[in-house]
Amino acid sequence: MNNLISIINKISEWSGKVLSYLILPLIGVVVYTAFMRYTMHSTPCWGFEISLFIYGIYFILGGAYCLRTDSHVSVDFFPRRLTIWGQKIFGIISNLVILFVCLYMFLYGAKWAWKSTQILERSFHQTIFNPQIWWYKWMVPVSAGMIVLQSFANIFLIFRSLFKNTEGE
Repeated sequence: MNNLISIINKISEWSGKVLSYLILPLIGVVVYTAFMRYTMHSTPCWGFEISLFIYGIYFILGGAYCLRTDSHVSVDFFPRRLTIWGQKIFGIISNLVILFVCLYMFLYGAKWAWKSTQILERSFHQTIFNPQIWWYKWMVPVSAGMIVLQSFANIFLIFRSLFKNTEGE
């Protein structure tokens, strides 16, 4: 089980590090689009949607990394007032909520993405670029699946720390 948890953690960390480099092409697209708009008075038709795709992938696939490194925004007013044991129980409950919400997103997101793939769905934005977006919709179940795995790993690690603390006392 420890090997599985280690693999899940490594996948989350690796994906977060790889995804962090997506900010560079995003900056490039935004700067190029702004340059073309304000200096050449000719906005590329693909600028908006490509930046939307890049940022969307960056944002949604980074969820597992944020969960792994505990770098997401959280309000710790309530958990901070609990004992260490209470904080761990709160962490288990929080991760269970995340796990079930993302499991739902995985299952229904996969159906949604599959329907989009079957019709080779295109963007509904009113640009002449009109890219295919079926592939982009697969980011929802992929990211939800990664978050489900990371939540499972977090729950396991919290349980293990609970029992290590009680055995050592």
